[in-house]
Amino acid sequence: IPPLAIQIVKHSFTQTEKTLRTSNAMKSKSGQSECEIIFTIAFVGRDQFRKHLRRLIANFKYAPIAFIENSFIRNQVNPDFIFGPGTSMAVILESLSVTTVEQQPETLMAECRCKLFNYK
Repeated sequence: IPPLAIQIVKHSFTQTEKTLRTSNAMKSKSGQSECEIIFTIAFVGRDQFRKHLRRLIANFKYAPIAFIENSFIRNQVNPDFIFGPGTSMAVILESLSVTTVEQQPETLMAECRCKLFNYK
């Protein structure tokens, strides 16, 4: 998957707590965050539909945990990730949408949304 087809969105969560002596609430970091990885894959030809797209759909339906090995994603998410280089990262498959491409017969585009698995 080329780096231009990968989008990484990071979300950090905060907590809001009421204080006794002020009218405004206090916001503090919760220490929790999540990382969403969105990528698009093109499938061209019936052979790729049968082999690769079918396997992706089956994996999404029955075992929505996947392991990825991508140096671009690793460097964007956290260059000092707890795994060494060459080790795969686990992601949770969140959604998968498959669409057709106009003016290109036998071409399907699959957009996959994943969340980085939190080992803690």
